[in-house]
Amino acid sequence: MDKLDQLNVSVIFLLISLAAVKKFGVATENSNLDSTSLSVEGEYNKEYPTVEILKSGAVGEEIETRQQPIKITYGYSRDRRPDLKQFMIDLIVSGDGDVPLFLKVGDGNEADKAVFGQIAREFKKQVDFDSLIVGDSALYSKENLKLMREMRWLSRVPFSIKEAQELVDSISEKELTDSEIPGYSWRETSSNYGGIEQRWLLVESQARQESDLKKLEKKIEQEKNWA
Repeated sequence: MDKLDQLNVSVIFLLISLAAVKKFGVATENSNLDSTSLSVEGEYNKEYPTVEILKSGAVGEEIETRQQPIKITYGYSRDRRPDLKQFMIDLIVSGDGDVPLFLKVGDGNEADKAVFGQIAREFKKQVDFDSLIVGDSALYSKENLKLMREMRWLSRVPFSIKEAQELVDSISEKELTDSEIPGYSWRETSSNYGGIEQRWLLVESQARQESDLKKLEKKIEQEKNWA
């Protein structure tokens, strides 16, 4: 355990995973990035300071800085236990069989949007294959796009972005193309959001549209009853 503490556990995990991928022929054309929280019992009040160790070598003395342990604290709970402290697990799995490829733990109040780009970049540096990184809207931000400039990625553009809102408002249903999948239509366009040239697909779901309409009608009915 002491030796593991001195090494990068994420790299060790990756090496073991890649050995399994090679042995069992797991496809790596695309990889999925996501996170979850793990709740724990206890107070975890102890703060660990950054430790600098003076080491002597053949070329003289150098200072090694030990990384601080993660901070176990309160945050957005995926398992619906906001009363417990937690830590985060960031995981990249293969699109073929969801085989874990890269794992990193983080502070309990870590935000996906703040770390996903860097995690994808670290993963890319460690592997010798070109894998399409797939992530949810937390992956899509100007900062993350710049970090992934030299990578292939696929994400959902959050509707909070003004350009996405303007695109939806500017395109009518007549301008959409029917998909081969029943109940869907789409329109392709380009964007330079964040200074990165990219392809956007606007997709309309008939089932989602009907569901949203029912929710709206229910909300209107509730407003009438309260009036």
